[in-house]
Amino acid sequence: MQTPGARNPRADLTSWGNPVPPSPGKHAHPASTICSLCGGTDLLPLYHGVHDRLGVTKKTWNFRRCAQCGSAVLHPCPSPEALKDFYPDVYTFYPEVSQPGTLKSVWSFLEYYIFYVPQYVAQAHILRSFLKSRVGSAASVLDVGCGRGLRMIALKKAGFNVCGLDFDESSVRYVRDTLGIPAFAGDIHDIARHYPDTPFDVLTAFYVLEHVTDLLSTLETLKQSVRPGGWIIAAVPLTDSPQARLCGPKWSQITEAPRHTLNPSQRGMRLALERAGFSCIHIRPDALLSCAAVLSLSLAPRATTSHLYAAISWRHFLSRIAGGVLTLLSIPLCFVENYLLRRPALGIVFAQRPEEPEA
Repeated sequence: MQTPGARNPRADLTSWGNPVPPSPGKHAHPASTICSLCGGTDLLPLYHGVHDRLGVTKKTWNFRRCAQCGSAVLHPCPSPEALKDFYPDVYTFYPEVSQPGTLKSVWSFLEYYIFYVPQYVAQAHILRSFLKSRVGSAASVLDVGCGRGLRMIALKKAGFNVCGLDFDESSVRYVRDTLGIPAFAGDIHDIARHYPDTPFDVLTAFYVLEHVTDLLSTLETLKQSVRPGGWIIAAVPLTDSPQARLCGPKWSQITEAPRHTLNPSQRGMRLALERAGFSCIHIRPDALLSCAAVLSLSLAPRATTSHLYAAISWRHFLSRIAGGVLTLLSIPLCFVENYLLRRPALGIVFAQRPEEPEA
């Protein structure tokens, strides 16, 4: 069960922010000694020899912990060009992930309605509850990294006016032609060209920011793409959650290295957004089922979308079933960390672009 809404595979990650200058090494990012969230330079060893749980690369990876904000930063960080090669062919879930008429296609549709739809509905409810008194229940929403638009279906049903943006042209065609939702292929620099007269109330980016190599630049560009007084909403894994600390280097969001270039703390996200010029920052837990899935993947790392749908094996079916059972069993624990400890493993971060001062 892949992290819900994980970003599109093989995307040009440089496009989310400004292009990154050439790195001094083949794979190293020049800013890898600086925390990409708070700008701190005191990065302490955290995890060494982390293996990619999807097995795309046999290389091991290291994370450092920022002494200032507590975020986990991949060190050294691959260059954007190298990073594209670490995504498997099957990375994110969608109902048509398997060939029609196969057992896996039946299974995928069952998973979609039993497991994924409740998460998207819960996320739409979280957004509506927060935004209703701030921008209204019919706000215009651009979903950045929309994939095949599964979350946008729930947002549309919740009353939002939605459209999507994604790198993958086939996903964009599916959103437009099959779902009937406006969408375009490109990056965040193309928003003004496609929608020159449409200032959005809200930009959403679900499980995108932990994949970028230049977080600050990405946030600054997103800010320019939403109207003054509007909001960006980003869902991210949070490394200061109890499950992250208990699982340590085996936490599923750590073993997403090198695709996860950072795993922020709550403090780190707040500082990054403040540095980018946002205000009124709020963090809410993601859907309980989503948080529980992240814990289950830490305990059953082979229960992923990539393992199941990229290969034909009953062993992968059994792993997937085990992951589903563990997800259900983990819900009470995630309730405690989400609402009693207020340290969710997955957070939905709301940040407002300040209103422009009156002339």
